[in-house]
Amino acid sequence: MSSIMPRDNFNFKLFLKKMGPARFAQKVLFPDQIHKVNDRPIFLTGIYRSGTSWVGKIISFADSLICYREPFNPSVVQRMPQQYYYISPEKDNLFYADFTEKLLKGHLVGADFDYTTNNNYFNFRHSRYLIKDPTAAFLTEWLSNKYSFETIILLRHPAGFVSSILKLNWDFDLSIFLNQKNLMDEHLHHFKFIINKYNYKGMTIEKGAVIWGVIYYFLNKLINNEGYYYIKYEDICKNPYDKFKEIFDKFSLMWNERVEHEIKLSTESASTFSRNTFCVSRDTSKMDKIWMNRLTVNQIKTIKRITSEFDIPYYRD
Repeated sequence: MSSIMPRDNFNFKLFLKKMGPARFAQKVLFPDQIHKVNDRPIFLTGIYRSGTSWVGKIISFADSLICYREPFNPSVVQRMPQQYYYISPEKDNLFYADFTEKLLKGHLVGADFDYTTNNNYFNFRHSRYLIKDPTAAFLTEWLSNKYSFETIILLRHPAGFVSSILKLNWDFDLSIFLNQKNLMDEHLHHFKFIINKYNYKGMTIEKGAVIWGVIYYFLNKLINNEGYYYIKYEDICKNPYDKFKEIFDKFSLMWNERVEHEIKLSTESASTFSRNTFCVSRDTSKMDKIWMNRLTVNQIKTIKRITSEFDIPYYRD
């Protein structure tokens, strides 16, 4: 019997429930079949305010999954140098490499950042890892190449994104992009003028559109690479149960009753959404078009004009 079975007296029924029957069979009863289990880590990213917290929370309830929430965000882990840090896929960075390797070995669980696991008994060395971090969007290709991450990229309508950050009055320093020479030289040199043009203090329609364009221009360049899965936030809002099923099937995640419960809970508790910036409860039937009631026709035209500069093949209508 595999060494992951607890040796002390324990409640077997509770152990089996926590692990999940399928994972128990794969990991304990038939350890020689372990190569058939998809244990590749998952990276969930996209632009901020694109639903990564909601989607990440639902996925985190899959059996035998450890979810790290924004470990590359200096607002969460103070030792991280900055948000939206870029590493060229063919290069390396000793600090980020050491940190990521410790994450994927479970060595940093219980440290100074946020994580969840749906299995108290499961050995972290045998668990699968999910990293949810929109602030690490520019690490996407590096993580995939170096650590074989499977990647979920959440897309959101530019007007939906801009209306959300305007409502919250969130500013953003575009120098985060401009000051990274490798990022600008390798990906964003065509957009240096427009980024500089709107690099001022305070959030505006134009600045929000530039942020959307920069981040999704970078992420869209990966679309033809293996291991990247693009899904629209609006599509999940319209049909959350089926779309989460699609995600779980695509990434060989184990569906359970808790997942179903959390989907129902998070899509039927609309009254709590507006009270908390990071609340993951929402009336999904309204979220995909909420920006239509927040923005004027001229504001929408401005967003479309600026985002068209980046020639991204989404939301062109």
